[in-house]
Amino acid sequence: MESFTKLFGSLLVFVCHCFDRIVINGYLEHLSRPGQVVHFFREVLGIRAITKEALGKRTAEYRRWVEAFARKQGIPMQWAEKRVRKEDFVLPYLKKMEKQNRYGVYFIFQSMEQGATFRSTAPRFPVEDPDYRILAQQRSRFMHYYFYIRDEHLGPMVIRVATFLPFQTTYYLNGHSFIEAELKRCRIAHRKDDNAFLSVADPAALQAAADRLTAEVIRKSLDRWTLIVGPKFSKREQHSINVRRAYYVHQIEYCRNFIFKRNFPIHKLFERSCELLHGGTQIAGWSTRQIHEAVLATFELSSDKYSLNQLRYDLRKLKAHGLLQRDGKRYAYRLSDKGASVALLFLFFHKQLCGPLANSRFHHRPNEKHHPNSRIEAAYRKADAAIQQVVDLLAA
Repeated sequence: MESFTKLFGSLLVFVCHCFDRIVINGYLEHLSRPGQVVHFFREVLGIRAITKEALGKRTAEYRRWVEAFARKQGIPMQWAEKRVRKEDFVLPYLKKMEKQNRYGVYFIFQSMEQGATFRSTAPRFPVEDPDYRILAQQRSRFMHYYFYIRDEHLGPMVIRVATFLPFQTTYYLNGHSFIEAELKRCRIAHRKDDNAFLSVADPAALQAAADRLTAEVIRKSLDRWTLIVGPKFSKREQHSINVRRAYYVHQIEYCRNFIFKRNFPIHKLFERSCELLHGGTQIAGWSTRQIHEAVLATFELSSDKYSLNQLRYDLRKLKAHGLLQRDGKRYAYRLSDKGASVALLFLFFHKQLCGPLANSRFHHRPNEKHHPNSRIEAAYRKADAAIQQVVDLLAA
C-alpha cells in the first residue's frame, strides 16, 4: 500500500485506513457446557429432570417476550424470504428512523438456521436417580432472530440471537458506519455513498474518528443491546451465575481508502485489475461452469465436443495431481502453488521454445551451412535435431 501511495500520490485527495466489516460472536460462558446447564437447572432453578420440555420452556419464554416487545414498540417482524437480501429489504425502515433522528430496533427478521444447542435423552439402562438425563451438545436447525438496530455510537448494526440454550449471539458491525456517526456528532461535513467516503471537510478528523473505534466502545454497545433484546434472566439467576457475555472476533476486515481527485485514473486501474484477475488464478476461485465456458471460448469448441462432465473428470484428475485446489468449501477451483508453477512452465515453454521451433518447421529449415556464432541458434539447432530424431523414430 505504501508503494501504491508513492506511485499515485499526486492523483489522491486523501488516504484513510479503518476497520470495515466486523463479525463478533457472543457466548454465555457459564451456560456453554452440559455440566454448567445441569448446575443451572438443578441448583439455581430447582428443576431436577432436565427434559426436552424443561429446555424448551426457556425458548418459549424468550419467543413470547420478543413478540410482545415487537408489538409494544411497533417494530415490524416477519420471516426472512429466500433469495431476498435482508439489508436491502430493511433499508427503507432504516432511512425512516434516520429521518426521524431516532435510535433503537427498527426491524426483526425470523430465520430457521443451524445453531448450537443441547439434546436431552433418558439413559438406556436403569440408574439410581430417576431424574437423571444425558445432556449433550449438538447442532440443529431452529429459529433465530435478527435484530436490526440503529445505535447512537456504532451506527447501523445487526444482532443475531439463537432462541435455544445456550442462546449464542452474533453481532455484525461496520467501521465506516461508526466513522459516519462520529463525523455527524462532531458536525464535520462529509459525503458518503454506501460504504465509501467521497469527500470530507477535514480528512484528519476522519482518520481520528476511525482511530476512536476501540474494544471498549464496541463492548459497551454490545452489552447494552444484548441486555435489551437478548434472553432474560431473573435477578436471582444473575446473582447465581455470570450471565455477562464473552465476545470473540469471528471476522474482521481492515481497509485503506484512496480518494482520487478524478474518476479516470481509478477507472483505468480497476479495468487493468479485472484483466489481471481474469487472466490469473482468480482470488475468489473459478466455478466449474465458468471454467467450462472459458475452455469452450478459448479453443472454439462446442459443448458436444467437450461436455461439462468431461471437464469435471479432468478437474478431478488435476486435483489428484495437486495442480488444483478447492476454494474452501465452495464448489470453485483455483491453481495450487504447484499448479501455478506448472502453468508458468508451460506458458514460458510455449512462448519461448515451441513458437520459434514450430515456425522453423513450417516456414524454413535452418541452413546447415549457416552457423552463426549464437548460443540461442545453437540451442535451436540442437532442439530441431532432437525433434527430427523423434519424428524419424515414429515414422519407422
